[in-house]
Amino acid sequence: CEDILKEDPKDQIFESNYFQSVDDGLGAVNSIYAAINSDAGAAPTFGGVYHSTYWLIQGLASDEMKNNQAGTPDYDQLENFTFNANNTNFSDTFARHYFAIAMANFAIGGITTSPIDEEMKTRLLGEARFLRGILYFGLVRVFGEVPLVLEGDEELMPEKNTVDEIYAQIISDLEYAIE
Repeated sequence: CEDILKEDPKDQIFESNYFQSVDDGLGAVNSIYAAINSDAGAAPTFGGVYHSTYWLIQGLASDEMKNNQAGTPDYDQLENFTFNANNTNFSDTFARHYFAIAMANFAIGGITTSPIDEEMKTRLLGEARFLRGILYFGLVRVFGEVPLVLEGDEELMPEKNTVDEIYAQIISDLEYAIE
């Protein structure tokens, strides 16, 4: 009965032993797409980064959309520019972007040191850096100065970076992806 209580770390997946094959790298990059496209967790509403609240913020704060839903004060605030920090659309958008950025940082960090062949490594790093770049582009357009988190184990409450610093990282990520 004691054998069942003994853990064998080789049989479990940790960051330190995850990136051993091309499939591991593909899975890590696919997790970024999942966070962008689906209900991947990290926030309370339905949809990924570009599925719900992000386009509502953009559309209602412009001439592209009109809020015709009764009983949606958060949407009314966006349309009338009367929102504050308590508007759930902003916290949802912020959380979803950083959840997807965390997936990108995990992929970039792991793939960089993985033993997979260089051609596939280059492709996967290009995808991950492209996705991280467009995620930061979305954040900086909505919020302006935001924390620039580029590694998985950053501090809990990082300082905001300037808009110029964020755009410099976006350009760096996109230029890497082009190459």
